[in-house]
Formats: sequence, C-alpha cells, structure tokens
Amino acid sequence: MAAMMTIEFYQALREVGVSDEKAQKLVSYFEDNKQLSKKDIAVLESDVHKLDKELVTINGRITLLQWMLGIVIAATVLPLLKPLLQ
Repeated sequence: MAAMMTIEFYQALREVGVSDEKAQKLVSYFEDNKQLSKKDIAVLESDVHKLDKELVTINGRITLLQWMLGIVIAATVLPLLKPLLQ
C-alpha cells in the first residue's frame, strides 16, 4: 500500500513538471519523515478542537441571521399583501 502511494506521489510530481531528480528526493524525504510525533498529533488535535468551537459559533450566528432575515422579509411583504386581502 505504501509503495503504491509512493509511486502515485512520484507520478503526480512528474505530471506537474518536477524534474526526475527532485521528484525522487521529495519522495525519499517523505518516506523518511512520514511518521508524526505525538507532539505533532497533539497540536493538530488542538487546532481541530479550536476550529470546531469556532464553527459552532459561526453556525449559531448564521442561524440568528436567518431568523432576522425572515422577520425582515415578513415585515416587508405583509404590508404589501394587506390591501390584496381586503
């Protein structure tokens, strides 16, 4: 599986115009450094947690804006419909 990903990575580098020598060096580098340390994983988890909290806040604000827009539309449309209903 890893060998297949290495070949695909090398081919992708070659397709975007990276020279053969540089592509081989990059593949070799990533093969040697593909393991994340526990510190790296902890930092990533922390960043994901922060993003998750931020997304919850943004989602709440979007919901509030949707309600506010609905009220504005209703307040605008209802007076226009009043003469038609009488």
